[in-house]
Amino acid sequence: MLVVVWECECPGYKPLANKQPTVLYPHAIVYDFEAYLNKTKRYSPTADLTYENTHVSVSVGDTMDSQPTHICNVDPKAVIASFMDELSRRAIVLRADVEKRFIPADIELLPKKQQQRIRDWCAQVSVLGFNSGKYDLNLIKQYFVEELSDTCTKVKVATQGSKTMFVITP
Repeated sequence: MLVVVWECECPGYKPLANKQPTVLYPHAIVYDFEAYLNKTKRYSPTADLTYENTHVSVSVGDTMDSQPTHICNVDPKAVIASFMDELSRRAIVLRADVEKRFIPADIELLPKKQQQRIRDWCAQVSVLGFNSGKYDLNLIKQYFVEELSDTCTKVKVATQGSKTMFVITP
């Protein structure tokens, strides 16, 4: 179950009279990869390192759709391709909802720079994974990086040791 707190009213908190409350992006996509021991897929890149786990499944959900999608395949490359397709499919629905709720009807009256900032805010979709920085992204990085390079022109990645902190794509 995903529990997300988007707004908090604290006792005794008084916002400034002339400040509008900050509106946080109302949606997120969540995922979790699972791996299983498959000795037929054993791979030893060095004498001291052996990969025995092959990821074969991922579950994807979001804050609008109560039904998660489960993707299973013995081919890891196919799992990643399906995962990316599912992220895109869900992001389209979430963006449409945000645009409908937050883009003003008279947006064309605003300066072009402000219009672009509103559209950029509406276009963002957070994709969150459970323990993904240490586990999931390292598990899938061989195929994930290839898929990202095929679909995205600009990617920002931040790491801390072997942990991936975030990946930002258009």
